Amino acid sequence: MNRRVARAIALELLFEFDFNREKSPDEIIITAEESREIKVNSFARSIFTLAATNIDAVDGLISQKSENWKLDRISKLAKTVMRLCVAEIVYAGTPDRVAVNEAVELSKAYDDEKGAAFINGVLGGIVRSLPGYDGEQKPKASDDDGEVQQGESD
Repeated sequence: MNRRVARAIALELLFEFDFNREKSPDEIIITAEESREIKVNSFARSIFTLAATNIDAVDGLISQKSENWKLDRISKLAKTVMRLCVAEIVYAGTPDRVAVNEAVELSKAYDDEKGAAFINGVLGGIVRSLPGYDGEQKPKASDDDGEVQQGESD
């Protein structure tokens, strides 16, 4: 399974999670694998779990940059695509250009050009606002404990 397919699966899982917040990310994955026979690889599992467990912080970033749009007015699909992308950039260390491009492609596959343009604009604003942004997101580095840390130390 390539990463584009894995992202589509993660998108489906995160979309479901938005309707079932009482369930844990693991429960959503187990249900998808058992009931719908969806194969969830480690990449899909990772980015879905990062997005689901950090959803409030991710929503905060989206709210800040979606000018004139309250979060509850944004379509569930657009919101889910952006959540996945932001989590991938901020928490998984995916280069912003890759993550944003993949988000726009997902949007085009499931939505329309207007949705893709909106998503691209909001995500561009988020990326430009991230600490250390200088035209491309900084890769994450591991600290001594093996934990992944965002950006560089000052």
